[in-house]
Amino acid sequence: MSELPAQVAQQVLRHLDRAYENFFNPHHPAAFPQRKKRAHRISVPLPGQTVGVRKINRHWAEVRLPKLGWVRFRLSRALGGTIRNATVSRDGSGWHVSFGVATGVTPQAPNKKPGRGVDFGVTASAYVSTETTPRTKAARPDGTRATAVASTPPRSTCAKATPSPPS
Repeated sequence: MSELPAQVAQQVLRHLDRAYENFFNPHHPAAFPQRKKRAHRISVPLPGQTVGVRKINRHWAEVRLPKLGWVRFRLSRALGGTIRNATVSRDGSGWHVSFGVATGVTPQAPNKKPGRGVDFGVTASAYVSTETTPRTKAARPDGTRATAVASTPPRSTCAKATPSPPS
């Protein structure tokens, strides 16, 4: 632990504290915090003030990580804001770095109307939250529902026997 910055150990303790708080909180039921193997998913969260990024060209950039120096990575998209934190993680395909970026843009609602929910069910095709009665399919005049299964003939499960000629 002495090789990592102090903020990393503090972040691990914060995660552990939050896990125990969620376990003991009756309004937020969570399971008991599980111990994980060291190699389960190796990740190191780093605060933004210890991380620096410089762009090399259109596809590549470098990130300055404490105790490691400048490490090159491929830009999958533009960062577009101030870096708040970075997480270096390792999985089966290699090492990855992900950034938390503050853009300063607040998301706006798509329109000025309140949100509506739609429930898709079996008996009613769609039921909007503002409706009082569900939409159902109209029945036939004789009171039965039309289905595609009822109109198809059943499959034959045995082979037809051909009669042998009389001898």
